Amino acid sequence: AATVGFDKLPAGLTPVHDGVDPGVDLIPVVLEAKPDAPVGGVLTDVICKPADPKLTFASKTGLDVQYNIAINNTPFHQHVTDRVAVAVTEAVPFAIEVVEPKVPVVQNGSYTLKIKGTRTAPFKGPITIYPLWTPPGMGIAGSAVIAEGQSETTLYVNAAPNAAVKSWKTALIAVADYGKGATWVSSQLFTLTVTPPLVTFAQERAAVEQGAKTQVVCKVTVNTPFEGKAKVNLVGLPSKVVALPLEMTKDQKDVAFEVTTDKTSPAGKHGVFCQLIVEKNGEQIVHNVGGGELRIDVPLPPKAATAAAPAAAAKPAAPTAVKPAEKRLSRLEQLRLEQEAKAKGEKKEDKKN
Repeated sequence: AATVGFDKLPAGLTPVHDGVDPGVDLIPVVLEAKPDAPVGGVLTDVICKPADPKLTFASKTGLDVQYNIAINNTPFHQHVTDRVAVAVTEAVPFAIEVVEPKVPVVQNGSYTLKIKGTRTAPFKGPITIYPLWTPPGMGIAGSAVIAEGQSETTLYVNAAPNAAVKSWKTALIAVADYGKGATWVSSQLFTLTVTPPLVTFAQERAAVEQGAKTQVVCKVTVNTPFEGKAKVNLVGLPSKVVALPLEMTKDQKDVAFEVTTDKTSPAGKHGVFCQLIVEKNGEQIVHNVGGGELRIDVPLPPKAATAAAPAAAAKPAAPTAVKPAEKRLSRLEQLRLEQEAKAKGEKKEDKKN
């Protein structure tokens, strides 16, 4: 691990940053100027030191300044300097602030960042926002705009299934033209925390004929208990296939979606997964869980009708018995029963012939 700093900075300017973790070669640094900081600048050396005071190594500033860029972004005229220019300028009429997340981003999950923008009259124009740095194993949407007349926007964030379980510091940058050309500002450093998913699903494969119904069943493992009810949606369904959303508690062992198809639903194998949403601190923890196959088959053509057998003598109706609750069958058990029924039907057909 290491730390970064500057040998000098203009008066009233404070650097805000995190340490440099092993294996990470980039960190964001935000420079914050006090409202009464005097306008002025310096050339400064960026200094990197080991976090362990017992260790020593030398660092060197190397800023690659590209004056001209040719075809395929190839630098045509460039120069590497050993100093960085840092200056305090006059105040600009806009600023952005990220609403600090109150919940983590779970592995294979997502989060929606909220960004607030402020303007000083007479500036009313749009403000375009970009991520300054994206932590390893995470993704942040490329850009967003606070439109004229609006004061906030959002950016979509996600974490890969193998994203490191860790808290990261990063920032967003914004650009606008208030009559003096493109001017850039930064948000404050904010924290994105990655944690393991609260819930995981093991999704069973399912099959159904066009125009029929089936179930998509998921075995549930609750890794971290949560309060209240979570919302669950089946995502990735093909055209004209419907599955209503469900709710579940931390005590459930499985969920089963009732899937309804249409006669024109596309036949074939379709990849579907579940999206689970847990409410906490007034925000949503969004999981992408499960994942499996929904197969839609074209119904077999009906067999040719055979001569009807003589009607049997009517028998008195047997007393109605209470039907026990049906056990939910796995896909393997369903296929086995279908094969047995098919075999019985073929034997009856052979006897008739």
